[in-house]
Amino acid sequence: MAAICQGCLCFQCVTTSEIGIIERCGRYERLAPPGLRCVCWPLETVAGRISRRIQQLDVACETKTSDNVFLNVIISVQYKVKEEYVYEAFYVLNDPSEQIKSYVYDVVRSTLPLLTLDKAFESKEMVAQSVKRELSGTCCIVLWLKEPRQNWRCVGVMSEYGFVIHNALVTDISPDGRVKTAMNEINASKRLKEAAFEKAEGVIYQCANKTL
Repeated sequence: MAAICQGCLCFQCVTTSEIGIIERCGRYERLAPPGLRCVCWPLETVAGRISRRIQQLDVACETKTSDNVFLNVIISVQYKVKEEYVYEAFYVLNDPSEQIKSYVYDVVRSTLPLLTLDKAFESKEMVAQSVKRELSGTCCIVLWLKEPRQNWRCVGVMSEYGFVIHNALVTDISPDGRVKTAMNEINASKRLKEAAFEKAEGVIYQCANKTL
C-alpha cells in the first residue's frame, strides 16, 4: 500500500478563499487548508471545496398584504461558513441555498400578510431583522433542541450547520404592476386636485385685489 501511495502522489492547489475536503476511498479523511496539498491518488480525492468568503444570496418572494395587495419582495442574505464547521456544511446540508430560501419564505409569508401595503414599506428593517433572527438565532425566533432533554438550548436554524449570517437586507418591495399603475393614478389625481385648489385660491386672491 505504501508503494502504491508513493507512486501515485499528486498535488492539488487550494486557493486562499477556499478550504478543500479530502476523501479516502469515498470516506472523509481530512481538510485541506489553502496552499499546495499532496493527495495520494487514486485512493484520495478532493471531494469538494467550501468558500471562506462572505457570500450573498438574493431571495425573491411573492406574498400578499392584509389589504390584499400582492408584493414582490427581494431579500439579500449575506453568510459564510465557520471554518470549524466545514464538515457539517459540506456533508450534512444537501443544498444550503435552498435551505436558507425556505426559511426566508417562511418569515416573509408569516410577517407581511399581517401588514397593510403602507406598513409593509415602513417595516423593511423589521422584516430583515426577523429573517436574520430566524437564520442566526440572535433573538427569540429560534429552533429549540431537546438533546439531552434536561439541557435545553436555542440556536438559529443555520447556526447548527456552521453558517454565520452576517446580514439580511430587504433590497426591494414592489407591488404588482397593476397596483403600481393604480397608485400612480391616485397620486396624479391628488396632485391635480391640489393644483386646481391652488389655482382657484390664486384667482380668488386676484379678484379680491381688483375689488379693493
